[in-house]
Amino acid sequence: MLHSTADIPAYSTHLLTLSSKQFPSRRAAYQLRAELVQLLRSGKLAAGEPFPTDDELAELTRLSRSTVRRAVSTLASDGWIERQAGRGSFVGSRAASEEPSTNGNGHTPVASHEVERAPASARRWRVGVLSFWDVDDQLAGHWFTPTVLDGLAQASTEQAFSVEMLPTNTVSAVPTMRSLDEHPPDAIISLSAYAAGNMVLAHAQLHGLQAVGVGTTYLDTDVHVVCEDNAQGMKLAVDRLVEAGHRKIGFVVQRAPALWVFERHEAFEDRLRTHGVDADGTNIFWLPRDRPDDFARGDYGIRFKQWVQRNGWTAIISGNLGALHFLGDLQRAGRIRVPDELSLVTFDQVPSAALWLGGVQPDTVEIPLREMGLRAASVLGRLRSGDHERIVERVPCTLSTGSSVQQPNSSQKTNRASL
Repeated sequence: MLHSTADIPAYSTHLLTLSSKQFPSRRAAYQLRAELVQLLRSGKLAAGEPFPTDDELAELTRLSRSTVRRAVSTLASDGWIERQAGRGSFVGSRAASEEPSTNGNGHTPVASHEVERAPASARRWRVGVLSFWDVDDQLAGHWFTPTVLDGLAQASTEQAFSVEMLPTNTVSAVPTMRSLDEHPPDAIISLSAYAAGNMVLAHAQLHGLQAVGVGTTYLDTDVHVVCEDNAQGMKLAVDRLVEAGHRKIGFVVQRAPALWVFERHEAFEDRLRTHGVDADGTNIFWLPRDRPDDFARGDYGIRFKQWVQRNGWTAIISGNLGALHFLGDLQRAGRIRVPDELSLVTFDQVPSAALWLGGVQPDTVEIPLREMGLRAASVLGRLRSGDHERIVERVPCTLSTGSSVQQPNSSQKTNRASL
């Protein structure tokens, strides 16, 4: 047991201050690493001297061995210490190569990402934003990310944090994880729907960083989440069409392995049943996840027309931008006529929607992107004040009316027969 300088190795006299430290529960590994690096840079320990074991550090800090192991493993990989099988750990060559210096006040300066930070309540938080943009994807999150960032920027002054974009790409998460290792922010907000984004969040959590995911993608993770209320949004869409007189309503959506697809699908059928309309599975037209260039002109265009004719739909709900792009291709090719043959309500706002539909502005269930940015900032404020329980906030959608919905009429029934 390590209780005093009399029964611990000489190096431990420099570590006794750790016993009085209060380590934050979600950043303990990072904080411990910062303390140890500061000691190694100070010149108080010479290269080759013994370095405390994980058990000794766990006892001094009252942290778990797994937390200590995460902190110390990065010291070894960065050359601060050397681990020798059967012998233990020793101060590494990097400590000897970096000459200690003072800043004029007798204190040893350390790198900005290794120094112990001031208490969160006394400084401005640095928030890293993760957004994997795919420049080859015409339907990528370009409509999503900027507006969420507007909300974050609007709230940043009040919540006292600065926003920094993290280096990202869709090919590899390694550059982002390296950036987190070298210059870790206080928290991360992820707007990425790509698998690489989840890898980065998992890496950040290993370092004890707070993480907030914006979008339903993150409901299956253990990070804090701010997302749209898909059930409430689908209620707006179905009710809009029912109030216009429609009872024959179909739903078109891409078959993606994503929670938002399940939520919108389930809410669509539930809301139809609320209005006394049958929902037996035939109401759904599934599109493939990846859209080929001839999406509407090929087999799926023919199958869609047959589906509409067979079921007699007078209105369609487009479940996402990929589905809207498909319907727009059919509209511009003259194979459907919105709203004369089919009324339409779509999810997800995009500035080019009217262009896709040949000049028809669709009624749209809009995702509350700016409000989601504001709510994400609010979640950061709660985390900063010490609230560590998992937070999940669903933000209501809104319905913007356009010119894509009209009442079903005899002309529409005749047009359906011609499909």
